[in-house]
Amino acid sequence: MSLRFYEVMQPYYALLKAKNPDSAKQIYTKIVEGVQPLALDEQLEMKEVPVEYASVVYSRSLTRDAREIPLDAVVQALTNRTEMILTVEGCAA
Repeated sequence: MSLRFYEVMQPYYALLKAKNPDSAKQIYTKIVEGVQPLALDEQLEMKEVPVEYASVVYSRSLTRDAREIPLDAVVQALTNRTEMILTVEGCAA
C-alpha cells in the first residue's frame, strides 16, 4: 500500500504522510493539542496533495535550529513507509 500526502490548512497548518484521509486525520488530531475531535471535524481543511508538491513544501521546512533539512533526510522521510507528520506550522516535525 502506498502512502499519500495530505495538507491541512486549518486549524493549524500541517503536511502529513498517511494511508488514507481518516488515518491522516487521526495523526493530526494526536498532534494538535487542545482541539477536540468534534470541533476538529468542523474546522479541518485537509486535501490530498501530489508527492512533488509535498517534496517542495517539506524541503523548504526549517529544522529547529533554522537550518535547511539535508536532502538525504528529505528523501528518506518522503519515501519510507511510516505514517507521519512532516511539517507543522511551517517547521519540520
